[in-house]
Amino acid sequence: MSLHHRLDRHRIVTVVVGIVLVAAILVVTRFVQMQNNGDGWRVLRSAQIDAPNDYFAWKSFPRYFDFTPLDALTPRYLVPASPTAAIVEAISFSQRALGFSRFDFMAVTALYAVLYVAGLMLLIGRVRRAFWIPAAVLLFNPYILAYFNSPYEESLFIALSPLLAHFISNGMRPRSAASATALVISIVKVQFAPAALLGLGRDSARRTIIYLVIVLAVLVASILKSNALRASNDYNRFFNGLAYSASDVSTWRANEFLERRAAADTLVDGSGIDLPADIGAQRQLWGSSYWPTGIEQDTARQQFVAEHVRGWYWQTLGANPSLMVDAVVQPVATAIAADYRLRYIFRSELAEGWLAVGTVTMRYFGWIVLIASIASIAVAARRRNARAMLFAVVALLYPILAVYGDGYYELEKHLLPVFNLAVVVSLGIAATPRERSTSDER
Repeated sequence: MSLHHRLDRHRIVTVVVGIVLVAAILVVTRFVQMQNNGDGWRVLRSAQIDAPNDYFAWKSFPRYFDFTPLDALTPRYLVPASPTAAIVEAISFSQRALGFSRFDFMAVTALYAVLYVAGLMLLIGRVRRAFWIPAAVLLFNPYILAYFNSPYEESLFIALSPLLAHFISNGMRPRSAASATALVISIVKVQFAPAALLGLGRDSARRTIIYLVIVLAVLVASILKSNALRASNDYNRFFNGLAYSASDVSTWRANEFLERRAAADTLVDGSGIDLPADIGAQRQLWGSSYWPTGIEQDTARQQFVAEHVRGWYWQTLGANPSLMVDAVVQPVATAIAADYRLRYIFRSELAEGWLAVGTVTMRYFGWIVLIASIASIAVAARRRNARAMLFAVVALLYPILAVYGDGYYELEKHLLPVFNLAVVVSLGIAATPRERSTSDER
């Protein structure tokens, strides 16, 4: 058989396998989902659906949504809050143009599946065969795939992670596609900015400067548009994040967000903490979360807290220097021991047996991330891949940023996309033969 015919057959097999994998993901996502915790309106709004805030409070995520009439749309609906929202908006307008009477979210899920499978096939096709099974276990995980049947912005982040990992293990070739993928991932949400490190290169100083300017400009615009540093985040950073860290949260017998919140009433002790004098009656909020405690306060009290809480955070650190160590060590230690099954929003109609491997994986996902990142650092250092090594270090320290951003509230949900990317990148770096994995960029 000629080389030409062998290549044609290989392409056909690749396409068929890709179609089968996409179909399999679409089948799985019909039985698993991540319920809307209230944040999903940012994406659903861009789909121009009727009353996006009604799909809230842990409700099941439906496939079909009623469209808002075009004459009732406001600019607020039409300005996407993120790349994910922009894609959903484009799909929504396309469905309207094709005559759909309702928005079918299956089209969004299918796009995620295609991007995910494309990256997987490129990545797994490069790694040693001995790594195919662990790659499949990690990447075809129902707890991860459930994001594709959800309204969350980080779904696009997860869908693009294997593709970016492929570029990293392939020495960032093609360079423009690698940088574009890293850029999109890093601006999905402001807190994912560290992923931009994976788009940096050493081939051209001018290209690197342009890339960094674009990243910074988009991030600044995102912060100004979404008001990411809002009062609720400030509240959780201080009353929840610093309070939990000061109470050695990593030692609690609580490995999930809801368990920690329930245990805080008895385990958070502020008696040994020198809090600012003007905190007054707000001292009793120490150890609470904005949802539900902070939001239930009267308007005057919420306003007072919002005006002072940022200053209280730094005053408390200054008056209690030992808390600086806790603010660094406790988030990382807590993240390693955490349970990433997200049981408060993950819903499945699959039999328990189908979830068994994924359940074990996500229960100890923090440890997997730790081991994978250390391995990635070692291999990347040996191969002089500074970009991958730096990202692995940043991923290990990312819990510090997450807790600073929103306390320990929904910590696992905030960490999962970045941790998943860290594992996939480490898989690509460590499992790719040395002659193929290079930091030399063209």
